[in-house]
Amino acid sequence: MDKNIKITFGNNYIINLIKKKHPSRKIYIFKSINNVNQNYQIVDFSNKRSIFKNKLEYRIIYSNSINDNKEMVNYLYFNLDEENTKILKANMINIKYKNVNSIYMLKEDFGKKRDILMTCWKSYKDFYHWFHNNPVVKISDLSMTYKKDRCL
Repeated sequence: MDKNIKITFGNNYIINLIKKKHPSRKIYIFKSINNVNQNYQIVDFSNKRSIFKNKLEYRIIYSNSINDNKEMVNYLYFNLDEENTKILKANMINIKYKNVNSIYMLKEDFGKKRDILMTCWKSYKDFYHWFHNNPVVKISDLSMTYKKDRCL
């Protein structure tokens, strides 16, 4: 079975339902920095069977996790042709991310089937510096950033 990350969105009611039904599952709760009116993003990194009814599931192509600290999460979406996708994947190991806690190269297996670079950060300052100084950001089509609200 491929490793994957599962994501859903919901309000406090949904979070409390998940917490009540699955108290042993460690999930992360994030709030959007891009859209303050958006519901919470609920992320399950366990690679276990999904506990979410409506989920987005991303296959992990590459990961490098330095530690489990996920205070900030950024997703860069890429709509690259096959050749550029291969180049991006091949260079993932060589891309230097100062102060990053985790890096995931994800693949959508639904919809647009985009490549997604997910980075996890300890602080907004570290993320901000990277985001405004990294050429990878410039070739992405979309960026979504979330700040940890809590961890269940």
